[in-house]
Amino acid sequence: MKNNSRREFLHHCTWISIACSCAPISALGLSPEAPDWASIKAQFLVDDYPIMNLNSGSAGIMSKRTLAKYVEYLTLINSHAPYEILQTWQEQIRNNLQRLAHHIHASQGHLYLLRNSTEALNIVLWGKQWNKKDEIIHATSDYPLMINTLEQLKSAKKIKIKTIDHGQLKNISDDDIVKNYERKINKRTKLLILTYITHREGHIFPIKKICSMAKSYGVEVLVDAAHAIGHIEHNVDEIDCDYYTSSLHKWLNAPLGSGLLYVKSAKLEALQPPLSYPDHRSDQANKLEYLGTRPYQNGMALGHAIDELEKIGIENKQKRLHNLKKYWTDRIAAENSMDIITDTNRSCAIASVKISKPLSKVSQALKNDYNIHVKKSGYIGEGFLRVSPNIFTLESDLDYFVESLKTICT
Repeated sequence: MKNNSRREFLHHCTWISIACSCAPISALGLSPEAPDWASIKAQFLVDDYPIMNLNSGSAGIMSKRTLAKYVEYLTLINSHAPYEILQTWQEQIRNNLQRLAHHIHASQGHLYLLRNSTEALNIVLWGKQWNKKDEIIHATSDYPLMINTLEQLKSAKKIKIKTIDHGQLKNISDDDIVKNYERKINKRTKLLILTYITHREGHIFPIKKICSMAKSYGVEVLVDAAHAIGHIEHNVDEIDCDYYTSSLHKWLNAPLGSGLLYVKSAKLEALQPPLSYPDHRSDQANKLEYLGTRPYQNGMALGHAIDELEKIGIENKQKRLHNLKKYWTDRIAAENSMDIITDTNRSCAIASVKISKPLSKVSQALKNDYNIHVKKSGYIGEGFLRVSPNIFTLESDLDYFVESLKTICT
């Protein structure tokens, strides 16, 4: 094959991939008005694996359609010089990020496609310019890897970390949560870190109220929204945080290793993370894009994950996830040997249950005897099972889970 013919072939393949990024609703068998959840489940590979997946909180999975397109992109970028392929993709990847910005209503800053929320959090935390004795406020319910970063910052930058223990979140009001943060603020407070939806209990924090309170004191806010995108409807502009991070491979069902960082425009110039951007880019938005070679096919497949979310509708999806959570928690609530520790009115898909029997034995029995995978979670001295169904979960799946758990705990 002549070189010019090969170029034409590669260009044609890329154009087809981009042109097919928006599948018609009929092709997915979905309707924004009345989704057929059994048909949606059939769009995933879950029935091809013998173990029921009730742990989307750790990581979601791509639908068959998104996976097929991902494989196409992965094949294409491995068929020729990868950076030449990337050149033909850049406009579509930018378009996918713009669509994502529109979905979360983030118009006051810039979005960056990263690997996960943890990476995004680290870019902000190590990129801010700290002075000795500056203070950061966070809570024990925050993600452990982020807390690890705070301990490293404390040692390296000689800053002070203030930690809030809200206690059992089920038993505290939103107003008291806001007050807990406000009590910790003083003239040295530079940053408040908030988890939007806690990874252990699935508790949804009153983010907008806390951000408004912090802003009244001139304190910046970093929101860890690892579980928010594709899970609940929310508006970043209304939240009015300074930094926002999320993991797209959880509830958006994007490829593994897809994360997001949002930085408010006014905060970009002062953010100086340890990345390899040239000096003349220090005040420009694209300085945070100097990450080296990475899985560019993720940015392309992202568009298909957004397609599917839009076809279902975030309102429909949020309602479905909430109803699935209520379905199984209502059936367990009356059991004396179990305690739902999540406030089911202030959560969506995720809820956790404390059981009277040894946690490891119950988790092992669920997997080995009943082919059910759930997440062991908890705090020091308190363990529980975290259950996080997804749109590929049906009520019949949860019936089986509940009866299995009751049998084990009897």
